[in-house]
Amino acid sequence: MEKTRKTEILASVTMVFSLTKFYDQGKNKGEIMAHLATFLSETEYQTDIILKALTEHLKKSPNAPTPHDIIEILEGPTKKKITQEIETKWQYFQDFALSPYNKLEDWAYDIKKTIGTGRIENFYAKDLGWLKKEFIEQVTRQVNGEIEVIGDSREWVKIGNSLCLESTKKKDSEIKMIGKVLENKEEYEKMNQFKIKRYLESLSEGDSKAIKDEVLVLVRKECFNPNIDQNTKFFKSMVEATLNQVVSERIKAQESVKPKLKVAV
Repeated sequence: MEKTRKTEILASVTMVFSLTKFYDQGKNKGEIMAHLATFLSETEYQTDIILKALTEHLKKSPNAPTPHDIIEILEGPTKKKITQEIETKWQYFQDFALSPYNKLEDWAYDIKKTIGTGRIENFYAKDLGWLKKEFIEQVTRQVNGEIEVIGDSREWVKIGNSLCLESTKKKDSEIKMIGKVLENKEEYEKMNQFKIKRYLESLSEGDSKAIKDEVLVLVRKECFNPNIDQNTKFFKSMVEATLNQVVSERIKAQESVKPKLKVAV
């Protein structure tokens, strides 16, 4: 069976070499073909798949194939499937992970925890680039089987008011220090949300409309798709995050203005 497989592959390789240009000067063409046939016969791909890949190479290049050329064709469907899976998961992540109220699938739950729940739920529109980059790094490792997906059943360690993976635990003193930092961060975020709410409630109807219009313009500029549906959860999350960003900057500007000291005359 193995001999028949190698013979079939060699016959196909010979046919492809006869129809393409061979540029390796000083090398024995017969040996090159034999080495390629042997290499391909020892891969895990079925014989008919390999023969189709060799034929496919004829459509792609006028030159004789190398092992890299054929392996690239053989891996093409798998890479395409992985790319599509990652893109589908990215869309799901945008629709559901940005909100603190949605129940997530296990793979998304793990990624959100790993990247940082607070970072994701409070990200600004301008941060979409880094979020997608970190997401792709994590989801690619999941898809390739480099990290296990466990989800809600994973052992998470409570540090302050936040959670981290069991494997990231440090010494007790370090955990206490990190916990204090996270507690302070959460207190700051709560205070910031209170200030934002108070600021928005203080605006007149006209000023409120103006700031919302400004936010919509900013979000449309940030979105990769200018025609995005405004009723999607992703778009609404972008609007909310951008609104918080704009108001926070206005509050910060107001707080940085020091009151002038009145001098009695």
